[in-house]
Amino acid sequence: MASVTFQYDSLRASKARLGWHLRHAVVWLDVLAWLLVLGGITLIVVMAWSLGWLVIGLAALPYMVSTWYRSDLRNLPPGRDVSIDSLLAG
Repeated sequence: MASVTFQYDSLRASKARLGWHLRHAVVWLDVLAWLLVLGGITLIVVMAWSLGWLVIGLAALPYMVSTWYRSDLRNLPPGRDVSIDSLLAG
């Protein structure tokens, strides 16, 4: 019988914990990204301020986090070794 280990600092365990914490925040990250884009467009078109481009660029940060959650963290596949962290879900 093989011994079962737990590696708290493994990459998969870290991703599972982060995915667990982000599961409800993803909707708010998408809303924030859209609000930043709309605010940036408003600054560019209505106010004629070039600061709007910076605001639109800042919208990429919450969008990247929500996309990472949907593509990698939400459906994290189990690992292939016999450690507890490769089998547990977030």
